[in-house]
Amino acid sequence: MLQQTKVETVRPYYDSWMDHFPTIPALAAASQDEVLRQWQGLGYYSRARNLHEAVQEVQVKYGGHVPENKKDVQSLKGVGDYTAGAILSLAYGQKEAAVDGNVLRIFARLYDIEENILSTPVKKKITALVEEELPDEAPGTFNEASWT
Repeated sequence: MLQQTKVETVRPYYDSWMDHFPTIPALAAASQDEVLRQWQGLGYYSRARNLHEAVQEVQVKYGGHVPENKKDVQSLKGVGDYTAGAILSLAYGQKEAAVDGNVLRIFARLYDIEENILSTPVKKKITALVEEELPDEAPGTFNEASWT
C-alpha cells in the first residue's frame, strides 16, 4: 500500500484492510472482489490482485508462512528484487538489500556515479554497494532508512 502513496493517505485503508483481513488465511480465503473493494481508492489495482494471488500461494504452498529464502519469496506473484529484499530484511532480519529508485539516486550521488541509474549494469553496481553497506545487525532498519 505504501509504494508511491503517503503514509497519512494509507493509514485508514490499512486499518480497514487489517480489520477485514487480519491473517494470511483470512486474506487467502477472501474473494478477489472483496480484496479489490478494500483496496478501492488506492489505485494500482494490479498490486492488490498480485498480493491476493501471492497470499493464496503462501497459504497453499507454504502453510500460511511467508517463505524465508529469496528464491521462494521472488517466486510469489508481484514480488521482485526490492520487495523480496524488504520482506527478508524487515520480517526475518536477513542481510538482503532493498534497492528502489530512491536508493539508486542516493547511492549514485554518494559514489559519484554519473551513468544512467536505470540501466541494468548500474543497478547491479549500486546494489553491490548497498550490500556492502548493509549492517549485519538490523539490515531491515537500514533498508527502511530509519538507521540512527
